[in-house]
Amino acid sequence: GTSSVLDVSRDDGTTSAVDDEPAAGGVPATEELSPGSEIIAMLDNESLQLEKTTTELLKLYQKSNDFRIHQEIAVLVRRDLRVRLYMAGLLGAGIRSDYSFTEDVAKAIVKYDIKKYACSDFKNELFAADNRIEYLIDVAEQRIRDFALCGWSHRNGSLERCLEVMVNGYFIEIVNQLANFFERDTLESMKGLGNKLTVIHTFMKHNDRLSYIINSALRSYNLTTEPDPKLSEFLDIGVVLYWYSTTLLQEMKVRVDNAFRGLRDPKGDTALELKKYYKYPLPWMPARSHGSEGIFMTTLRVDIETVLGFYLKVAKLKKEDVAESFHPMINSFDATVTISYINAFHYAAKVYEKALLEKDWILCSVDELEEYS
Repeated sequence: GTSSVLDVSRDDGTTSAVDDEPAAGGVPATEELSPGSEIIAMLDNESLQLEKTTTELLKLYQKSNDFRIHQEIAVLVRRDLRVRLYMAGLLGAGIRSDYSFTEDVAKAIVKYDIKKYACSDFKNELFAADNRIEYLIDVAEQRIRDFALCGWSHRNGSLERCLEVMVNGYFIEIVNQLANFFERDTLESMKGLGNKLTVIHTFMKHNDRLSYIINSALRSYNLTTEPDPKLSEFLDIGVVLYWYSTTLLQEMKVRVDNAFRGLRDPKGDTALELKKYYKYPLPWMPARSHGSEGIFMTTLRVDIETVLGFYLKVAKLKKEDVAESFHPMINSFDATVTISYINAFHYAAKVYEKALLEKDWILCSVDELEEYS
């Protein structure tokens, strides 16, 4: 019933307990980025945009050799240098933190953050995992950026070791949140389109978010991670996509069957009542163009088209919902969904054909048909 306690060294040599609630000056709170880290993040993003634009203009200049483009490139390069100088000035200002740069402190912070959100109120495990990943990515950015902001004087050893502990700690926990859903038994037992899409969306949405954050935070130190902390480096999304594509047609067939089932001949008193209007038994309850007379009509085609059209809209992936690294595979995935959609109509036609062939429709003599010839 007691919680474990881990000692954390401070700069003044004293210790504080990392328990359910951290002591003041121990593990810092992480509601949002600190002002200094937020400024660094904004400046780094500005620098990245300037570098991207400069690269695009350079390619254009190499093709056109337009001197005006060359002048614009020079302006952007100077702006980028100015932004990087602002960042270097802020990092070199010697901003101090409340915690020391040791591996034990870094481990304690990661442990506390993971423990803090170990439980959630979500009954759906997928939504709970997605929510935890959102939290872990947010808290990882806050911790790593703050360590980078205050770590200028701890380079060449302490800072790198602390960052390594944090990157591994948060990333491994994020992978663990999704790993169970990549198990074959879990995938096969998963019911409903919503849950299937949630697995894919959660993976694709979060795949390279931590990688982008870490690369941004460590760029000023010329530090990189190897391998890149992307989910796709450790979890094979191809397994999930293959499973999803194989279940699509089955899911659509179920919806086709439901549409047919809704128009089956009714039983009991209602069936007896229908005999007043319909001379021959039909596979599905029809309608007549004029009350109980006129040509037979069916809403099956429209019903199936409506239900499959809605399924198609939901089943497809949208680029805005997934990480940029997965954009190239969206078109291929959409093609798989569309093929299943077409095959579902083919299945509907076969079901209709089978039901019609099971009936003996020739219940009158040839003479009785002559008046219609």
